[in-house]
Amino acid sequence: RQHLRQWLFLPVDRPGRFQANGFDLLGRGRQLAGQRDHRFALCAAAQALDQLALRALAVEMAFAGDDHVGGARCVVEAGQVEHDLDAAAQLGADAGALAKIGGSYLLSARGTLAAAAAAGLSTALRNRLVTPLAVVDTAASVAASLPGLQTLAAAGKLASITLSDPSAPAVTLTPAQLKTDALALATIVSPFVLRASGASAAFNAEKIPDLAVAGSTLDITDLNPATVTGVFRENAAGASGVLTLNDGTHKLSVTLFGQFTAAGWSGSAAAAGFVVTPDAGAGALLTYNAALAPPH
Repeated sequence: RQHLRQWLFLPVDRPGRFQANGFDLLGRGRQLAGQRDHRFALCAAAQALDQLALRALAVEMAFAGDDHVGGARCVVEAGQVEHDLDAAAQLGADAGALAKIGGSYLLSARGTLAAAAAAGLSTALRNRLVTPLAVVDTAASVAASLPGLQTLAAAGKLASITLSDPSAPAVTLTPAQLKTDALALATIVSPFVLRASGASAAFNAEKIPDLAVAGSTLDITDLNPATVTGVFRENAAGASGVLTLNDGTHKLSVTLFGQFTAAGWSGSAAAAGFVVTPDAGAGALLTYNAALAPPH
């Protein structure tokens, strides 16, 4: 299959503009990098027989100011090109074509991207991103893409994850996922019902989001609900707290994100609104009941 790519330089309504045809976007950019007395608007049209082609890309090569052509811009400075994509979805749909562009360039994407597309970005494209991505998708798709989203988050390339489900969805995670995917989970801005199960040792020292959402549970499979005691302390910012549980044999401490009590509050876990009940086996279910918590 053959690709037809034509790069057309268009004059902008200022003196000193010119137009020329070429096939090397990056090379043209480097040639123009020293001409800081001019700005050039660049329209790139691409047609192809398959999905790997760039469907359409309008960019501006700007040395000053902020003119726009078609909604996307390309900044050339010191020989480096920056593509500013109107739709972040282009990163997923046109990843193959973008990967074929050689030379030195960066990518900036507006809009949102599906979880699998964001998680599946190649290392090369991920490293070219100059702005973190915003992901919008269902909880099921996000959960399935957590390893890749964690890689994005660890690189500072993930701004937020918004769950598109109509109400707070249930997300089932293992204690190991709570640890290994903590950075990605921390970017989720939508409420979700957390369900996680494991032994006390697996939960110990974990950082846990969204336990305050009604229906969220931790099933601590070796914790005796008949003998367990607990204490809780909300931090001074009212943004998270540390819960410690001990049944005389097993002990664990977890950091819970959210405000469960007044900032700086400290006391028993029960007084803070945490409820421990028997699970279906020999362990304990931990939930939070805001109606039992002190006012905050």
